[in-house]
Amino acid sequence: MCKALEDMRNDALAEGRTLGIAEGRAQGKAEGRTLGKAESILEFLGYLPGMISENLRTSILAERDSDTLSNYLRLAATSSSVEEFSSQLS
Repeated sequence: MCKALEDMRNDALAEGRTLGIAEGRAQGKAEGRTLGKAESILEFLGYLPGMISENLRTSILAERDSDTLSNYLRLAATSSSVEEFSSQLS
């Protein structure tokens, strides 16, 4: 009986590890996509007239909401300057 309980415990631990690894990978991929969007926004802005302030750079890189970053990306792609982009964020 003790062996059976130990086997069940070990199976549960192995299953938990597997689930934890899968969740960690999924979270890492999501964070990578978010960072990629933020970097793309900054790249778009780098081609526009004007300077990207450290505050703006930090704000974009700190954003974690994918929908918000998608909106920023569209805005960066359609803005004629960094100043126009910044003014539309406020």
